[in-house]
Amino acid sequence: MVDTAAKPPTDRTAWQLTAQLGWLGVAGFVTGIPSAAVLFAPILLVPTLALLFALNYLVGTATAKATPLTAGPGRRAVWAGLVTVLGFAGVLYLLVLSPSGVLGGALFALPGPVVAAILADRWPVRAGGLALTGVAIVVGIINPDSMHMFGTLCLGLLGL
Repeated sequence: MVDTAAKPPTDRTAWQLTAQLGWLGVAGFVTGIPSAAVLFAPILLVPTLALLFALNYLVGTATAKATPLTAGPGRRAVWAGLVTVLGFAGVLYLLVLSPSGVLGGALFALPGPVVAAILADRWPVRAGGLALTGVAIVVGIINPDSMHMFGTLCLGLLGL
């Protein structure tokens, strides 16, 4: 009889997940300037998201064994799309929370890995991503003006 129960992650897949989260941070940092430029030139939105998607897909390919969502090309494309769109939304949210750029490079490097951590199949990693997301939401609730600015920014980028 074949055992179909979930097997614990091996050291190799744990290493790949660590590498995946780190390289997603690098991808977010590299695309940080175009991401910020979207605020001033919305026409850059599609090329910026395309570049970020390509980099995220490349990271998912290089670390294919890190999570079941990056195992095959179709799943990897969905994973890269989620990390791209939700990570970019996170960048916009952090820009609103810290308009003076206090967070610096971490502003662009953080959201992608946080989204990937939430999508990971390991609960401790997922819990860390959810905790960081919760902190960002609480900060937004404490400062209600930032939530209004975030909504206005998103509607403006959508042309509404």
